[in-house]
Amino acid sequence: MRTVKLVASGYTWICPECSGENYTGAATTHVMCEHCQAQFAVAGFTHRMADLQKQQMCLFDQEGERSRGVAPSDELPF
Repeated sequence: MRTVKLVASGYTWICPECSGENYTGAATTHVMCEHCQAQFAVAGFTHRMADLQKQQMCLFDQEGERSRGVAPSDELPF
């Protein structure tokens, strides 16, 4: 089977100051809450992965290491 790379189109995050839900389109090092204008450094990124056979949601950090679900040794194409 041929492979393709997926490009994340954005990230959501919750403001620790006002609990407002925010969206940023690009992976960045700093964000500002659109509700209260508080600014924060970004600690990391989490990506959701669907196992096509089991239809379970799995979380991976920005380096593709396993935090829950499918292990990186399962030869995912990234």
